[in-house]
Amino acid sequence: ESDAMVDADHVMDLLEKRDRARKRKDFRVADELLQKAHDAPGGSLGLRIHDESRTWRIWTDRPPPRKGETPEGYEKLSPVEMCLQMVTEHEPEKLDEMKSLLKKFPGREWNIMKKLKDRYNADR
Repeated sequence: ESDAMVDADHVMDLLEKRDRARKRKDFRVADELLQKAHDAPGGSLGLRIHDESRTWRIWTDRPPPRKGETPEGYEKLSPVEMCLQMVTEHEPEKLDEMKSLLKKFPGREWNIMKKLKDRYNADR
């Protein structure tokens, strides 16, 4: 979805102009063009540019949560609340089923939460 925020032709044009500036040893202009390319997506997104391979990737200020990490916004929730939040975001139609499951297996909230994290990360 973030790819749609980047005009690939514009970025490639900036990087080609940067290459020409570097060949002329005009490093001030080359750095300015690099910064424009980096800022091309706007917002909290930027581009990470690999000069050697002539590739670039969309980059965010904060890295996405790694497997097993607590996603942003979940830090202050109990395990039960985290489970309910995840189900609400990904499969709201199963919220009643999750409430029933959590009530049926008290003390196993962390195990259920881990399974939900694995399930929803696999769907992305």
